Formats: sequence, structure tokens, C-alpha cells
Amino acid sequence: MAIATKPLNGVRILLAEDELLIAMFLDRVLTQAGADVTRVASVAEGIEQSDSVYDCALLDVSLSDGEVFPLADALHTRGIPLVFHTGNASGYDGLRAYGAPPRALEKPAHGSEILAALCASLANTPAPHSA
Repeated sequence: MAIATKPLNGVRILLAEDELLIAMFLDRVLTQAGADVTRVASVAEGIEQSDSVYDCALLDVSLSDGEVFPLADALHTRGIPLVFHTGNASGYDGLRAYGAPPRALEKPAHGSEILAALCASLANTPAPHSA
């Protein structure tokens, strides 16, 4: 029997989620898959962290201080792949600006769906990004 690998081994992920239990769940899923996770709970906190080096981001659309789009714009401009995890994935027209179709998962997504979406977004990225 083969030993399972960690599909996100060494991948740097910015996780923007303001609901504590969901953030803890996502953090656990990502770290168990080998990712290095930076967690933020607000758009402002995410903007402060947006100049750091990330390979991709997992973003809730509605955070405690507003919609995540200013942070998504900052990351998208740098070529960082985005995956959205939100309660209304089909209801946000603004998501189309980040891909066609955008990678958006309806809450609560299963851990395997989240990992698959992140791996797919990374597969479409030519190389890691640097600040």
C-alpha cells in the first residue's frame, strides 16, 4: 500500500475567514495536507498581509469588515490563484473577474473539495510568486 503524500506540501496559502470554527476547520485541512497557512479574519488584516509571499489564497467573500474583493484584487494583480469559499458562490457577479468560471465553493465545502480546488488552481499557475 502506497503512503499518501501531502498534496499541498510546502504551499503557502492565505486563508481569509472570519467565522472561527470554519477557519479552524480549514486551517486543519490545509495544514494536514502540508500547507503553510496564514490566517486572517478581515479584509484590512488581509491587505496588511497581502505583500507576503503566497502560492494561492482561499477567501470567504463576506468578512467581518466587508466583502473580500479589495484583497482579492491585490492578490489577483500579483498573479496569485484564488479560490472562494462562500455561502453564496453563485450569487456574486464580482467573482467572474477572477476566472472564467471562477473557482468558488459553496459553504460548507468538504475538505476534499477544497483541496481539489486549490490543487487545480495551483496547476494552472506557471511558477511560484515572489514579493
